[in-house]
Amino acid sequence: MNKALTFWIACASVLFLLSLVWLDQGFHKKNVLFSVWLLGGVSMQLIAAWALALHRPSWFADVGRASGLAAAALAVAAIALAAMHWSCPVNRVVLLGLGGMLALQFGSELLTGAASARAWIRNVGFFGPSLYMLISFSGARLDRLPVWAGRIFHLTQDGRWRAASGWARALLG
Repeated sequence: MNKALTFWIACASVLFLLSLVWLDQGFHKKNVLFSVWLLGGVSMQLIAAWALALHRPSWFADVGRASGLAAAALAVAAIALAAMHWSCPVNRVVLLGLGGMLALQFGSELLTGAASARAWIRNVGFFGPSLYMLISFSGARLDRLPVWAGRIFHLTQDGRWRAASGWARALLG
């Protein structure tokens, strides 16, 4: 149960951060249907948190099924809208990220028989593409991480790593 709860918290956090970045950057104007999908996902995470606090009431299963169907329909519609506006980089990321999520979710339903394996693949299928979208939309440029590390630290003559500037030393303590 702890692994599932930890994974759920991580997925909910990534979805919430993705929605904040999406709205902050003004991308909601590029694909409104993806905005609605994000809003539904964040809302469902809040409902799931309350249901967990209420020890999973009987109505939660019905809400979960309805939410799953609505999310799948919105995802297909958002992907179709992104495909129609392929020239926009934001829609290309939506097409690749959300398309990857949908493909992995439906693939897990078709290819796996065990419910636990299906849930694991579906969760990984959500987490990976949503991280890809979060990194793409935030412009974090994580591919530049080795260059940043080289600027922050340098190797001294005695083979030890030292902070290269005063702010890096202050940050590292």
